[in-house]
Amino acid sequence: MDAMAYGAIRAKASNMLLPLTSKIPLGSVADEVGMGFANWMVAKNTSGFFKDMALKGLVIENARLGEAVAIGGIGNLTQTSNANGYVYG
Repeated sequence: MDAMAYGAIRAKASNMLLPLTSKIPLGSVADEVGMGFANWMVAKNTSGFFKDMALKGLVIENARLGEAVAIGGIGNLTQTSNANGYVYG
């Protein structure tokens, strides 16, 4: 249930963080890094359902980073994208 809740809010949270993540000089993986950091902060500072949801979010963001490494997308440092896959830059 907590992973499903994370999936339900991820796109909205990513778009809310876009002004910050677009400044991270990591190109196409800046969104995953920003969302991972947000999840880490929530997991560190909460308990119960929110902590569980944030921990699942960390797993999801790490999986997305792993996918970027596997497809060679981590080397593209001139583009950023949000949770909907829209590429900026």
